[in-house]
Amino acid sequence: FMHPTIWKASGHVDSFSDPMIDNKDSKKRYRADTLIEDKAAAYEAAGNLAKANQILADMNRFLEAGDLKAVQELIVNEGIACPVSGTTNW
Repeated sequence: FMHPTIWKASGHVDSFSDPMIDNKDSKKRYRADTLIEDKAAAYEAAGNLAKANQILADMNRFLEAGDLKAVQELIVNEGIACPVSGTTNW
């Protein structure tokens, strides 16, 4: 168990509810932030650090605003596919 102030100090949000997104084909549920972070890591690995930083900044801004629709749109616009089905049917 971690004390809440440790979470807050490390940059975690006050709420522990992680934004989830469902893929309609695989019926799998994913953490939206994990999908975006994985995409950012792929951009970084490809040498596109600016793009990686941009989508992470966008994601953080949307999450802080509580704009989950914008988070979903970011996933769709980035063409992030379900690791299981390979589709972008979110």
